[in-house]
Amino acid sequence: MVIIRLANRDAPPFAATVQNSRGQETGIVGEEGQVYLSGMQSGERMSLHWDGKARCDFTVPDPISTDGQQLELLCQPLATDSDAA
Repeated sequence: MVIIRLANRDAPPFAATVQNSRGQETGIVGEEGQVYLSGMQSGERMSLHWDGKARCDFTVPDPISTDGQQLELLCQPLATDSDAA
């Protein structure tokens, strides 16, 4: 179980989905950003989706270390075409 936070430290919307780099759904956001991620791999890039599109992404830490605490991952906004201009 991990906690996902958006860049502003808010929890993502309830029922947002997490996809791995192969486009496979690996988790669904619950209350307060809690997610059980199946098959997460150290160093893997994952994206968070809601309203039909990817909204932000994060990288699973390498190594995955929680020091006995719940792992919190910060999801960074995706660059858009207008950001590149």
